[in-house]
Amino acid sequence: MKKDFVAEIVCRDKIQITEENAELKIFARGSLSFLKEVEKLRKKLSDRDSAREYLKTLVNKDSNSLLLKELLQKYLGEWQPSYTEKELCHCRAVDTDLVIDSIYLGANDIEKIGKMCSAGTSCGTCQPDSLNLLQDFS
Repeated sequence: MKKDFVAEIVCRDKIQITEENAELKIFARGSLSFLKEVEKLRKKLSDRDSAREYLKTLVNKDSNSLLLKELLQKYLGEWQPSYTEKELCHCRAVDTDLVIDSIYLGANDIEKIGKMCSAGTSCGTCQPDSLNLLQDFS
């Protein structure tokens, strides 16, 4: 049975693990620094145990490590973001993925999230959800 696990920053970096018949294939596109990190993962990833070990080495220092962490957690069945609805900010019609991308690209507080994608800049009721995502992804 074929299973795909994907993590991406829309229009920037994307990584996918395809698992089929106990064989893993990794596809990636993105910046040179991201592709270098993916190459390190390729050399070490052979099964779920190696994925668990590699996950322990990742530090939330940049968008590359956050994206790899998300992918490995999805692959291991440990991915549980705090907010799972498609749209996070209803006033500004901002998708949850856009908020997550903003966090990956450096938004480390609610004001920066608002500046990057406009979530939480109207009524503010989505700000607690944005803060929860910020904790999930940083």
